[in-house]
Parts: sequence; C-alpha cells; structure tokens
Amino acid sequence: MSEERAVIVATRFIDLVLKHNWEDINGFLASEVQVFFDIVSAAGFKPREVTQGKLVGHYYDEEMRLTSKTYPINELCPFKVMNQNGEDDYRATEWLDCVLRYVACDVGPLTQASRSRYIGVIAGEIGRSIPLEPIQLTEHCDELCEPVPKRRHDRLGEFFRHTRDDDEIRPPDSFVGIHRYCGGAMHRVRATQDCDAILCQKCFLRALISTGIKTYGELRKYEETQRVIEVMRRPE
Repeated sequence: MSEERAVIVATRFIDLVLKHNWEDINGFLASEVQVFFDIVSAAGFKPREVTQGKLVGHYYDEEMRLTSKTYPINELCPFKVMNQNGEDDYRATEWLDCVLRYVACDVGPLTQASRSRYIGVIAGEIGRSIPLEPIQLTEHCDELCEPVPKRRHDRLGEFFRHTRDDDEIRPPDSFVGIHRYCGGAMHRVRATQDCDAILCQKCFLRALISTGIKTYGELRKYEETQRVIEVMRRPE
C-alpha cells in the first residue's frame, strides 16, 4: 500500500464519516458501504463483505473461562466485517470502529486544518495496520509469517503492533513467527558455527540462515539472494 493510495482511501473515509450523524443512522448507499470495505482492505484485512451488524466479545473469568458477560466490539460503527470464510472478523471490525470513533467523536469544530489532520492520522493507521509480508524460506515456498501482533493503546483506541522489516529477528532459542499454512510456531536455533536455523515446531521444517542476520528485512534479502544463487548453480 503506497502512501498516496492510503491518503486517497483515508480521504474518502473521512468525508463519509463527517457527512453522517452517527447517533442517528437511517441507511447507507452501496457506494458508501464500499468506502468501508476499501478502508479495511487497505489496512491489510481480507474482507469478503462489510455489512450492517453488531459484534460482542465475551469476558473471561479468573480461570480464563468464557463468561456470559459481554462487551461491544463495534460500539459506534454500524458495520461488521466478514472474512473470506464468511465468518465475523472481530479484529477488522474492532479496527474499523476505532478509526470511526476517532473522527466521529471529535468535538472540535471542523476546519480544513482538522480535516487534513484526520486524513494524516487515518492514513498513518492504515499503513501501521498492514501485517509483515511473509518471507519465503525455501524454494518450495515455505513462508515465515510475523508473530501474533501485540496490542497497543493510543489516542485512537486499541490497535495491534505489527512486525516490520527493520524489527530485530530474535536471537537463537527464541520464537520468530508462524509457518504459513502449516500454522506451526517457528523458532530460531543455533545450528553450526556459522549458521542458525529457522525450525518449525509442528512439521519440523528446517531452513538454515546466516548467524549474522539481525532483522526480518535482512532475512528477506538473504533468502532472495540464496534463491538467485541456487538458480545460477543449476546446469543449463
């Protein structure tokens, strides 16, 4: 997602939010619903549909058992997000509600400066919401996905902090991500004097990497280089 595209999506969203009275919603045009679909898509979610509806979450007791006590996921936003499997997407719905509340609940007067501020903040949040692009580890397309993102709290609400290419990939004997499709936890372990290994705890895939790799971005570039070298070594 380019910065320019994020600004375009954020601008359409801001203008729609400022158009409505969110305490008294009577209906939406299909083109307006599309704006909500576009912003959750731009933020890295994979929606099948955005439709009107409310979601609730359940509190846990002290023994981490679900209780009947609930709390609203989308307190203000009248829309919920459905994922590609046709299931309620709680994380995407929560994200959408947070960005909507940030704009709709601001009590200050609307000016060109405040509109530009809204656009900048929401465009920035779109970029932060996009997950790390998976890193291909083998020629068979085994991929490392980011660890489960941690929650972060700021003035917009509660969001998730995703891994980025310049983040440090943890040292040996640590969890570094998820094996895509397999779903196994992947750990970095010491393998030889010069190599570490990315090891899947579920299917036992083992991919050797240089001990000098410090970040996810360096790992990505290393694997890309290794694939080029393998291609060059193949006999014509």
